[in-house]
Amino acid sequence: MSLWSSAKQWLSAPRTARSDPGSKTHGAAGASSRVQHALHAMSALLTRPMAVPTELAVDARGPHPINDSASNFLAYTMGFITVDAEHLSDVEFEVLRLIDRVLMSGQEALNWIPRPPDVLPHILGCLREEDASLREAAQILGSDPLLHAEVLRLANASVRGGRASITNLEQAMQRLGIAGIRRVVSEALIRPLFDARRQTLLSQAMPRMWEHAQRTSAHMTTMARGYDVQPLDAHLAALTCNIGWIGVIKAIEQKMPSRPMFLSQGFTLALHRKSQVFFAMGLQKWSLGSRTSALVELGDWLKGTALDELDIDLAVLLRLAQAKATEDLMLADQAPEVTPKAEPAPALAHPVDALRLVEKD
Repeated sequence: MSLWSSAKQWLSAPRTARSDPGSKTHGAAGASSRVQHALHAMSALLTRPMAVPTELAVDARGPHPINDSASNFLAYTMGFITVDAEHLSDVEFEVLRLIDRVLMSGQEALNWIPRPPDVLPHILGCLREEDASLREAAQILGSDPLLHAEVLRLANASVRGGRASITNLEQAMQRLGIAGIRRVVSEALIRPLFDARRQTLLSQAMPRMWEHAQRTSAHMTTMARGYDVQPLDAHLAALTCNIGWIGVIKAIEQKMPSRPMFLSQGFTLALHRKSQVFFAMGLQKWSLGSRTSALVELGDWLKGTALDELDIDLAVLLRLAQAKATEDLMLADQAPEVTPKAEPAPALAHPVDALRLVEKD
C-alpha cells in the first residue's frame, strides 16, 4: 500500500479504530507506528484538513504542515507534526519554561544529558596529535575490554582472501590506522549514550537519532574537503550533536505525557535551539577536543548563537550534513513498498578508508 493510500485509509477510519500514535506501546514496533502515523498524516494534510487541538490557533481551512529540516527531524525521530499555528499552546510554554529553568541551573543541567565515559577524552587526546603513538593508544585500549574487542572485530572484518585472523591489539590497530581507530573508539563510546529503555519517547527517538547522527557523519566525511575542518572534529560533532535532545525530550515527557501529534512551528524551532544549548554545555564539560579545536569553538559559539546563524566552517558543515541526513531518512521512510527506496548518499567502500582519504587531502 502506498504512503498516500495508507494516509487516506487512516484518516477515513473511525477515530476509535485508528491505532493511537500516543499509546504506551514500547519498543521498535511502537516507535515505527507513531512515526509512520506522523508521516502519513503530514502527506494527508496536504489534501484534507485534520482536526487539531483547540489550543493551537491555525488557519480556518485547517493546519498546514511545515516542510523544513527542523520540522522533518522531529517527524522522523519522534513522530511530531509541525504546523503553522499562530502561537504556542500553554503546554508548549510550560515545556520551554522547564527547559529554561534547567539550563539556568548550570551544573545541574548536565544531569539531564548523558556523559561520555572518562576514557573517551583520554584516548582521543592521545590520538588527536599528528604524531599519535599506536603503542600508547594500545595501552589505553587494552585496559577497556569492550574497546579491545571492538578494535579486533573491525580489524578482522577488513581481512580478505582467507588471511589469518588478527588476535593482537597492536596489529589490529596498525591495520585500522589512526583514522580508523579514532572512528572506532568514538562510535563505540558514544553509541551507548543513545540507549534509553525506560522513557517511552526517548526509547522511540534515540535509535533514530543515532541513525541520524551516523548519516550526518557520513555526509560530513564526504563534504569536509571543502571546509577547514579536522576530520575528527567533524566526526565527533556529527555523533554528539543530537545528545542535547535528550534533555529536551525529558522535559517534553514531563509536561506532555499525552504526547500530542501536532506542534507549533515556533515551539519546534525553540526546541532545536534548546537542544543546541544542552549540546554546547556538554561539549564544555566533555573535553572531547583540545582547547583550540573547532569542536570546542563550536560549543562556545552555540551557547549564545543558534547553529543556523553561525558561519564558522564546522557549524556550516554540520547543519548542511544534518539537513541532508534528515532528507535521506525521511525519503527512505516515506518510500512506497512497491518502489526501491532512495539510494543513500555516495560513500566510499569503508568509513575508515573514507576518513583516511580526507585526512590525506
